[in-house]
Formats: sequence, structure tokens, C-alpha cells
Amino acid sequence: MALLNDHINDFDIILIQEPNWSFIGKEGDRTIMGTVNHNPTWTPISPTPAAPDTDTPRVYAYVKSSIQAEVTLRTDIVSDRDIMILDVKPKKGKQVTFIHIYNDPSLGRQQPMWRLRHLNLPDNQAMVVTGDLNLHHLRWSRGTPKTSAITDEVVEWLDQNLFTLTNKPGIPMHYPHDTSKHPSVIDLTWTNTKAAEVDATREWAIDHDLMTGSDHVGIRWRYDPGQARIQNPLGVKYSLKEVKPADWKEAFNDEVSRLGDKLNPILGPETTTETQLEEAAEAFTEAMQKATEKVAKARRPSPHAKPWWDEGCTAAINRVRRAQRDARRYQMENGFADPELKKIIKHEDNHYHRLVKFKKGSWATKAIEEAYPDDMWGFREWSKGTRNYPMPAIQ
Repeated sequence: MALLNDHINDFDIILIQEPNWSFIGKEGDRTIMGTVNHNPTWTPISPTPAAPDTDTPRVYAYVKSSIQAEVTLRTDIVSDRDIMILDVKPKKGKQVTFIHIYNDPSLGRQQPMWRLRHLNLPDNQAMVVTGDLNLHHLRWSRGTPKTSAITDEVVEWLDQNLFTLTNKPGIPMHYPHDTSKHPSVIDLTWTNTKAAEVDATREWAIDHDLMTGSDHVGIRWRYDPGQARIQNPLGVKYSLKEVKPADWKEAFNDEVSRLGDKLNPILGPETTTETQLEEAAEAFTEAMQKATEKVAKARRPSPHAKPWWDEGCTAAINRVRRAQRDARRYQMENGFADPELKKIIKHEDNHYHRLVKFKKGSWATKAIEEAYPDDMWGFREWSKGTRNYPMPAIQ
């Protein structure tokens, strides 16, 4: 109740796991159970059309009546107290399917996260999977978690369907009231590539102010398709990783020589006109673009691209995945896990994370060392946890 009232102006949709389900009235001899009373600004959505009083839903949603989007509960795909699928179609922008889950691992291969593979989910659609997933895995858990073959299968399915984990590994969101138990990373969010393209979980962040008595920290994000990214003025992006500075300078000098008739007026002692300045600026920009086109490889923009990622990182994550596949295959064939293969997984995973940490640190150190004074203000954005939209190189 406090969450709904305190944040009435902050959110358009609130997703809740394990809602407070209690007595709300009677209809004749029948006791009616339901969720707490709420501000009329919110429209409650149950995962099933009419949840039985004895079958408490473990996922619930509240949608603000004034939301500038069409929200549809997809009971044609699944009607289950632990799974809620919502299609959100803004007035401007692409539709995103949000899959809201309370995952109960005690259900084995009937748990919702495992059953996702059998649902008739929409093809070629932006999708986000989120909720209290109660899964432990080396990729996101703290320490060395006790994983399971089912969890490995869930992760493999997410990989195959191009989902990327949004959480930062090792950052807990569940702080048990029982202080003898350790905090854990079980509230997770995955986005597929289509969702990443439309930035469906922009500014994803953990928010301790949303706990309101719960032992789970709240998670918030934005989906604002009206805020468009500034496009690259070159139209095509290029990778300069493998380019030698001398090669680029040579190509640039060649282009400057070719465009000399437009650049010469600003190099002489005579006063230049505004038109000549404009032409020289355009020629200078063209020379840089043409030089880059000559010596650099074109690349496709990717929402997952990282400036520090290289072939070594790709090889390391592939070794982790190969070790996991070998371990799963062994367990399926023999009925039990091989301790040696588990050690290999742990070794490869530790190596991957150490390598990523090193690559990130090296890239950041180099970026700071080569920065100009005006660039220093941009580094402050690194700690904000928000997405930065690149401005054109030349205005």
C-alpha cells in the first residue's frame, strides 16, 4: 500500500511478487480473498482472470490509469499464478513484452523459468524477463553458489534466445529478515536483443528506497521510446582498434591534399569570408571521414558493444560455455555430476571475470590518461548508472 501511494507520480507500472493476499470481504457464504486496497489511480492486474481464493497469485501488477500506452495481459500464452506476460504498446514506439515471474525452484522442471521454453512466445519481439527468480549461478551469484542442472538449462535457453543479464554480478537484492542467512542475488532482469535495441530497460537500477518493509530491494527502469538516440553522423560506424595512427595520418594528409583548394584560403594571411570558413570546415570534416573509411573496418552498431571487449574476452566466455555444455552432457549421460568438470567450469569462469576486470581497468586507465581537461566532466557519468547517448563528433 505504501509503495503505491508514495510513488504514485514516479511509475506507470509496478510489478510485485508475492503480493499481500488476505480477506477483503464476503459474498454470501463465500469468503473473498484479494490484494490490499489501493489508490484508484492504479488499475490492478492479476495473472489469471479470476484467481481462486485458495490459489494465491505470486505475481501481480498495478498500471496507472493515465499511462500513455496500451497494456495487454497475454492469458492466451499462459494463465498461471506465477507467470504474468504483459504487452506494453506505447502511443509512440515499439511494443515490448514484459514477462513477470515468481520462480519456485522446488517445482523442479515445472518451475516457471524452465517452462518458458515451452511457451508460445512471440517471435522477433522485444522481450524482458524479470522477477523474483530464486536462481543461483556463477554468472551472477555471490561466492561459489550451489547451482543445478535445471538452472544451467535455463541459462542455456536464455543464451540461445539472445537474452542478456542486466544485473551486475554479485550485487545482492534480497536481504533476509533472518540475519543468520546471507544476502543473495535472486531478483534478476534479462533483455533480448530486440529489447536492447529499443532500450526497454533504460536506467535500470537497484533502489533501496523501494523496499518498504520487504526483504527485497526494489528495481526500477524506464522505457521511454520518445527519447531517441542521436544518430552517428557518418551513417556507418568504424572500428579503430586495429588501425595504426601512422596509417590514419597518411590517409588524412592525402585527403587534405585532395581538398586543398577549399582549405588553402584559411591557411594564408588574407582575411577569409564566412563562406570560405564554412567550406573549409566541411572539407576538414570530409577529410577525416574519408581517411577513416580508407583505413578502418566498418562495423555494425550493437547495443551490447563494449569498448574494452576484444577477441580474448570472446574466447574466454566461449571456454566457459563449452565447459558448461560438457558438464551438462556428462550429467545427462551418467545421472550425476563430474566434480572435475565442475572445477573446470569454476576455473574458466574465474579466468573470464578476472580478464574482464583487467580489460575494463586498462581501458578506463588509458581513457583517463589520454583525456583532455574538458573530457573529465564526462567521466562523472560512469558512476551514475545511466545510459549516455553519444553526441556527434562535429557540430
